Amino acid sequence: MTGGQLDNVPFNLGDLPPEMVQQIAQNLDTQSLLGLAQSCSSLYWLLLPEIRKRAETAAFAPLSPYEENFIYDEGQRHGIDDPVFSLYASYGVPAGDFGASEFDVLGKAVAGGEFDIVRGLLKHGVDPNSYVVSGERLLSLAIQSRSVDMVRMLLEFGADASRPDLITNTSPLIHAARGHKDEIVHLLIEAGGDLNADRVMQAIAAYCALETMQMALAYGGNPTPISSVGWTVLRWIVIRNDIDFFNLLQGEFPATVLNAKDHLGQTALHVALGDEYSHLAMPLACHPEVDIDIQDVHGYTALHLAIQNERFDVADVLIQRGANPNLVTIQRENCLYIALKSGFVPLIRTLVERGVDRRSMASGFESVYFWAKYHDEPEIRSIFE
Repeated sequence: MTGGQLDNVPFNLGDLPPEMVQQIAQNLDTQSLLGLAQSCSSLYWLLLPEIRKRAETAAFAPLSPYEENFIYDEGQRHGIDDPVFSLYASYGVPAGDFGASEFDVLGKAVAGGEFDIVRGLLKHGVDPNSYVVSGERLLSLAIQSRSVDMVRMLLEFGADASRPDLITNTSPLIHAARGHKDEIVHLLIEAGGDLNADRVMQAIAAYCALETMQMALAYGGNPTPISSVGWTVLRWIVIRNDIDFFNLLQGEFPATVLNAKDHLGQTALHVALGDEYSHLAMPLACHPEVDIDIQDVHGYTALHLAIQNERFDVADVLIQRGANPNLVTIQRENCLYIALKSGFVPLIRTLVERGVDRRSMASGFESVYFWAKYHDEPEIRSIFE
């Protein structure tokens, strides 16, 4: 066969000895290696050992060249840049199956506190913002491992203190706050973590120390956002029943935050009155910008709840502020009926003196007046005579 005839013979890598194909693969960059493996299924299996080797040395997750459901990271271009990790979206990540897998070598090292391995890989150019197959970033793994030194090292190598995890969109600051790791929160704030990202200030209000909130405010954190379901920094302060947090921030809260309603229509005052030991019910009831007549989805106002939960001190303040005692719940119960059930005579007398509607129904057939007239307590009956 002549040289010209040889030129017309199609070249096929499959005709080469496997050892030669593997040697060629060793001299290719990773993107070219994956491209070559994708060209033919038989080549994929032949090149798989080299692909796995790259995964271990370059912090690749176990990439399958035939996996099409990659999630691309911020700044990557679909169809041009190869994502560092595949999330195996065609199968889905099992609920709760988070953390580094056995194939996530760098992720395992970060979570396990293997400083030498992590430092070596980062020095060789591995992206400190990489994420593992569950979508969690290396920084998140270090935070959840409660390793202050690992967090500090990743930040020194350029990890973004603001970039959230994939899938859950949880920021490093939220991970640190939820873990009650104030020292890590401080590191992230100093590294430029976005305090005004979704839910960050709320997480700090819910889980961190007062000094951490003071630092967040000093670095520009805004305590006034209202989530799509009505959750606020104020609500978390009420839930943790922390008067020091309230005193620090009450001057920052506009009326829109003070009266923000959650999915049940409840304001911070409603929530406070749900806790018989709340230190914040009284300050909120006294606050001039708090709307004390807001009704939740069940029709309850702050006055209904104060009487029902026997916070009679708060009920007195609400009445003095002009709370409407004739508003009724969806069960058609007004404040007088709830007060009658409590048996607290001074409050019952006050409500009657203020002209509360006695005709409101106490049951399907009886008015409050009729029900009170036959009450077991003589002193209560006397009020209605």
